[in-house]
Amino acid sequence: ICPMTRMRISKPVIAAITGHAVAGGLELALWCDLRVAEEGSVFGVFCRRFGVPLIDGGTFRLPRIIGHGRALDLILTGRPVYAKEALAIGLVS
Repeated sequence: ICPMTRMRISKPVIAAITGHAVAGGLELALWCDLRVAEEGSVFGVFCRRFGVPLIDGGTFRLPRIIGHGRALDLILTGRPVYAKEALAIGLVS
């Protein structure tokens, strides 16, 4: 059994995002302590377009990072968020 789990890591975890971070990729990025992205990066909860829920804590973490209203916008619409907007709403640094 691995002594380290993803919930108990003593060092900061940084997500370096290039390209698309959608559905599970977005959830993985949300799990990280810091997110940085290239200008052409795209974020989104695209799985909601097909009725598939976020299953790895995305609905719990996203509102804590960008606020309840913005999180609802992304989760309910499944729209893409480009890097410039992601920076403006606090999704990336």
